Amino acid sequence: MSLSGYGLHCHRAVITICKLIGVEDMYSKVEGSVNLLNITRALFTGLANQSLAEKKQLHVVEFQPERGPLPLIVATPKKGVRPDPEPDEEIPNTQLTWDAVRAAQGMKRSFWAGIKRTIW
Repeated sequence: MSLSGYGLHCHRAVITICKLIGVEDMYSKVEGSVNLLNITRALFTGLANQSLAEKKQLHVVEFQPERGPLPLIVATPKKGVRPDPEPDEEIPNTQLTWDAVRAAQGMKRSFWAGIKRTIW
C-alpha cells in the first residue's frame, strides 16, 4: 500500500510537527501513554533512525530484553540494503549457544527450575 497522497493520519501533536518539517503523508498510531513529550521524542527518534538507515543503507535494529537475542527491525532504507556490507573490523568466528547468550544477558536458569514437586 502506497502512502502517496494519503495525508497525515496521526496524533494531533505528530500532525503539527509533520506540517512544520514538511512531511505530507504519514500514518501512525499511539499505543499507551499520550504524553506529548514522549510522543514527540518517539517521532524524532523514528525520523533519526530512518535517516540513519538511508545514510548507511542498512537495517536499523533494536534489541529488547524481553525478546532475548532476537532483533526487532526499526527502520529499513527505501532504496534497499546495500549488497555486501563491509564490516568495520574483523569479527572472530565464535559459536554462541543459547546458554551463553542467556548468561550474558543475566537470564540464567534458576537453581529450582529442574526440581519436581511432590505431593505428601
